[in-house]
Order: sequence, then structure tokens, then C-alpha cells
Amino acid sequence: MFDVDGIDMPTFGLCWTRRERRFASDQTRKAYTALNEQFDAYTGVIWQPYTEAAIQARYPSGLSVLCTRDRDYWMTKSKIIFDVFVEEMAQQRVMRQFGLLQLELPPPIENPVPAHIHRTTRKGMTRTTADWLVRLEPYVIEWETANTHLWHKNHNFDLNEFNLYLRRYMTGTRLRIVEHSHPEEIPDPTPSDMYPSNDTSGSR
Repeated sequence: MFDVDGIDMPTFGLCWTRRERRFASDQTRKAYTALNEQFDAYTGVIWQPYTEAAIQARYPSGLSVLCTRDRDYWMTKSKIIFDVFVEEMAQQRVMRQFGLLQLELPPPIENPVPAHIHRTTRKGMTRTTADWLVRLEPYVIEWETANTHLWHKNHNFDLNEFNLYLRRYMTGTRLRIVEHSHPEEIPDPTPSDMYPSNDTSGSR
């Protein structure tokens, strides 16, 4: 594929969807819950950094520049803003995906979003544009220093430290016993799968 701007080059997302165009056919009132269930059931995501070797193996001609264009913001502590919603990213809990050291005790989020902001919706609200701007202004201003106010990037990934993190994390989260399988033996998930029925650690 030749693309002088490097924009229309492939992305790793194409691998996950097998380049098939998909359209939503079902509606759900609990979109967040449904998305999590579908994401848990999907086994094609690789939870590791995309190294140069991995990129060359899948796409020798390279990836779209859109995949890495904003890499200076990947580790920002600024909050994500969409419409009237404000969310935290908490990259300090998924440092392995960036090839960085995952601390056994991730540092806490600075200035967490207050509960009343996190609960904000447009339902039944009659706020004016000015009201919304005042409410969201602190989080918008954060983005003026978003590419310098970052989570630590001083240390590379260390498997021993990561295993300590997993051991601590698993004591406080929900666990499911699944069947052990080699990645190549894992069957494709079905729409009825609520969570992985096979061990996918070899592919993540």
C-alpha cells in the first residue's frame, strides 16, 4: 500500500477486525456493561507494546501515522473530556502496554474527578453553554500542559515487578477459572460469551 502522507496506511485494529466492515444491529440500554462483556470475550487483543519487530512482521510497509502521531500525549495525566463527560485514564495501571515499568503499587491519581462531576449527564439538565464551560474549564485548562504533565517513563518493563503487581491486583478483583489453551487452539468467541472461556495469557 502506498500512501504519500502515511495517513491511510493500515492500523493494528485492522488485524482485530480482519478488515471486515461491521455494523451495529442490536441496541442496548447498558452500553458500558455490554462493551465490557464483549471486550472480555474477545481474545484477539495483544496486551503488549507494538515493537518494531511486530510491526514489520504484520505490516512491512508500515503503519498509519495516526497510530503514533499523538504519542507525546499517551502518558498524560490530563482528564479525558467528551461532550460534558470527564474521565480519568489511569495509565499507571497498564504500563506494560507502553513497554514501561508497572509498579507493584501504582501511584494514586492526582486530583481525581469529584463524584458530582463524574455523575454529570445531560438528562433532565437545562444548563446553558456558559454553565457547562464553567463546569469543565479546569479540565480543559489541564490540556495546556498535557504533554509535559505525564506519568513516569523512566524505567523499562520488568517482568518480575509486573508479576508482583498481578499478584496484588488479583487479590482484590474478580477471578474466573478458565480452561488452559494454546493461543492457536482458542476457538473464536460467540456473541453469547460473557467472558473468556479459555486461558488467553499466551496471546496477551
